[in-house]
Amino acid sequence: MGPGELEELRRQIDEMIDKGWIKPSESEFGAFVLFVPKKGGKLRMCIDYRGLNRITRKNVYPLPRIDDLLDASGGCKVFSNIDLKSGYHQIEVDPADQHKTAFKTRDGLYEFTVMPFGLTNAPATFQSFMDKVLREQIGRFVVVYLDDILIFNNSMEEHLKHLEEVLAILKKTQLHLNLEKSEFGKDSVIYLGHRLSVAGLEPEATKIKVIRDWPQPTNIRELRTFLGLASYYRKFVPRFSIIARPLSRLTSKNVSYSWDAVCTEAFQALKEALVSYPVLHIAYPKLTFVVTTDASQYGIGAVLQQDDGDGLRPLEYYSKRMPSVKVATSTYMRELYALHMPLDHWKHYLLGRHFKVFSDHETLKWIKQQGFSEVDGDRLPGTIRDG
Repeated sequence: MGPGELEELRRQIDEMIDKGWIKPSESEFGAFVLFVPKKGGKLRMCIDYRGLNRITRKNVYPLPRIDDLLDASGGCKVFSNIDLKSGYHQIEVDPADQHKTAFKTRDGLYEFTVMPFGLTNAPATFQSFMDKVLREQIGRFVVVYLDDILIFNNSMEEHLKHLEEVLAILKKTQLHLNLEKSEFGKDSVIYLGHRLSVAGLEPEATKIKVIRDWPQPTNIRELRTFLGLASYYRKFVPRFSIIARPLSRLTSKNVSYSWDAVCTEAFQALKEALVSYPVLHIAYPKLTFVVTTDASQYGIGAVLQQDDGDGLRPLEYYSKRMPSVKVATSTYMRELYALHMPLDHWKHYLLGRHFKVFSDHETLKWIKQQGFSEVDGDRLPGTIRDG
């Protein structure tokens, strides 16, 4: 560590000791410490728990799907977003296991008394804890993703009542709020990288600015980082996979990193598509879902829509590169694949409901009459067969 990092390490160690988060240790464990730059030039201390994580029995408690959480607030007009302060550190580590969290520094060995970041089971542990704390509210007017709590209602009167209820529970549980990152009683809030409002769903503006200003990647690591952020917002981009195809190819195995004019064009096209995003409508269960699909030799595209009285509005765009085995088949097979994949992707919306499908290939209407029951060796998708 350089002098600046060493000084910051000592400062953070002293702060965590004062808060009771860590204590001196005599453990046989000892993870390494490293620093990651934060916005504004600050340093975040991270502990490399990869060795401990490899021998840890995994907790498979599931994290909720982000799309499900965003959908839950559909049609609401008032929102509050509560961010918990140092969320993980509000959960104590069993005294019998505290020695396993030990990390070594130039000034000695320390171990955590509270749950640190970096442990493989930390997200599952915290999500399970929050689901129990707010079990009566979740699904009615609250959703929770780790330390991010969203409260949503149709009126301010109702919202204030529910907000007070949630705050009382957090106080009773001794969970502290990060007021700087929380918003209360707003008609629009940022939640999990999205802006939520009665109008619908948009990407968070600061994240889109990062994408817009992203410099041309010079290696695979930088390209994967860019594609990871861009892919988080792929639901806003028609034909995302087709646009990104030249870039995705560079991340494949046995493909050398050779950036060319085609990659530059795809890079710029993808950034422009993300910057000019549409506002997505949030699904309303009582309205009919409409799926429109298309296929080319390079990939498939689809859009899920609903008519809210002002015409069809998009809920989500879907795209996928065409597998080479499908490219070699007929147009009919490509269109059938283009139908299968979106229906499977959106089955949580469509199963058990009547919905409409539009495709530019007329012969797909006669799938049942033809008795066609296999797609490249796989059975015809149940969503199509039973729809």
